[in-house]
Amino acid sequence: MKLTEVFTLVQNTKVDLMNASKGQMVEKSRRPNSSPRTPPDGLRHYNHLAPIGHDGLVNLPGLVRTKPNRIPRRMSLDFRPTQDMDIGGVELAVAIYIFSNDIGNREALMSLKLRGEVVHDVVDVLATMLANSTPSFQWFLPTSVMVNLGRKRTLRGPRLSPGNVAAIKRVHMCSKVDMATKIYLPMWCPRHWYLMIVDVGRERLVYLDSYRIEADVESKKLHMIDVLSSDDAERPRFSAYKIELPEVPQQHRESNDCGVWMAEWMMREAMWYNHGVEVVGAETRMKLATDLVLKPHKKMAKDIVEKAFAHWRSKEEASQPLRRAL
Repeated sequence: MKLTEVFTLVQNTKVDLMNASKGQMVEKSRRPNSSPRTPPDGLRHYNHLAPIGHDGLVNLPGLVRTKPNRIPRRMSLDFRPTQDMDIGGVELAVAIYIFSNDIGNREALMSLKLRGEVVHDVVDVLATMLANSTPSFQWFLPTSVMVNLGRKRTLRGPRLSPGNVAAIKRVHMCSKVDMATKIYLPMWCPRHWYLMIVDVGRERLVYLDSYRIEADVESKKLHMIDVLSSDDAERPRFSAYKIELPEVPQQHRESNDCGVWMAEWMMREAMWYNHGVEVVGAETRMKLATDLVLKPHKKMAKDIVEKAFAHWRSKEEASQPLRRAL
């Protein structure tokens, strides 16, 4: 498994969470009390990442307070923030940078635009982000696990090498299996994501699906059991757990929001150990994109923000003649 992207947002830079040639993944630091989304008071919208000039002052201080109604006219966007979104400042500038049409290839992140089908790379980056910011007894597994587990391979891809398996265990499975309390496994069937939570303490397999079709429930339950009863699985006894089907909000049929619902459930579980998500929409998608760009890659985050500010400034300057002409 090789995750590349913050995808070409930083020129000539690739973020490889796993080096495929060496089969080694970047080590994570455990921060049991950190939250994957909610920053401390005063650090909302990532404004603490705003570029600081040589004089010690924030560059473009007005941008830190900017809302969607101030987006320069010259911005050509695949996914445009709207007035009703709670997004501004640095978070807005980075969102604009992500979804701008003139930045380069960002295929994976573009899957988060409205009605886009979330791709596996996005899910893998999220799983790694959560694994890096939660206690070791919570396991957030990447989609590559689906390639190796189960007798029916619904997710295509190369089998993992022993080195890659060891790297995944080092980052995503940091405790002994008997110490794990919950295991989160993104599940994929053709054009649809759903989430399986192995609740070890209660001996339950929790099935969360934002587009549940009763006729398909049994086959998905069998798929979950198949994954856990594979010869390659850590503990085949998980397949004997009872299956639990909580009632969850359902997505609109044409929204393609299943991957976003799954991502929100995973983040909610990481923060509050529950999956109580009520609404998913355009704002959810945009905030998820900025989280995935800025949260897992702190060393690069300020560089990305600086480039986002420079991009905003260039479009604002290009809009000045147009504004005067009007």
